[in-house]
This record gives sequence, structure tokens and C-alpha cells, in this order.
Amino acid sequence: MIIFAAFAQLMSCMVKKEVRDPKFPILSAEVERLKNTEGGTEAVCEVMKIYEEKARAEGMAEGRKEGLAALVRSLGKVLPSFEDIYKAVVANEEYKDVSREDVFMFYGH
Repeated sequence: MIIFAAFAQLMSCMVKKEVRDPKFPILSAEVERLKNTEGGTEAVCEVMKIYEEKARAEGMAEGRKEGLAALVRSLGKVLPSFEDIYKAVVANEEYKDVSREDVFMFYGH
């Protein structure tokens, strides 16, 4: 039970703007360094840039997937076969590198 209480106290530190807890001196010192030194703020900025780039890439990939699904559904209403739909999809500059499997994933759904 003591371990869980200590863990709960540690986790509560993670949501605080400032951490000065004598039970967690290493964490307290590191938070102080990251927030209040030039090197610390630069490190935080670098991590945030990496996170932003990853989130942007994931969002772009998800948006592209949703766009492909909508395109395949729309084409399915006017074109008679999978082959015709696939040809129309890859004729689109945005989806020229899409595989048959990617298109088929949304075909007929």
C-alpha cells in the first residue's frame, strides 16, 4: 500500500506547474532545470518540435486515408468495376502511389 501512495504522490507532481517535493528531489531539480534554465527550455522546445512533427504527420496520414475512402465510395457510385475505380484513383495526383489493397479496403463498404 505504501508503494501505491508514493506512486500517487509522484503522479500528482506531473500535473503541477512547479515541483518542490522533498520526497522527490531528483524530479524537483529536473523540473526546475527544464523550466528555468536556457538549456532546459531549449530541450523542452526540441521535444515539443518532435512531438508536433509526429502529430502533424499522423494527422496528414489519417486525412489522406479518409480522403481515399471518400473518393473510392464516390467513384463506386458511378463506375462499374473495381478496376475502373482503381484506375480513376491512381489517376489522381494525390493517390498515384496507392496500392490495389488500399483501394480495395474501401471498395463496396
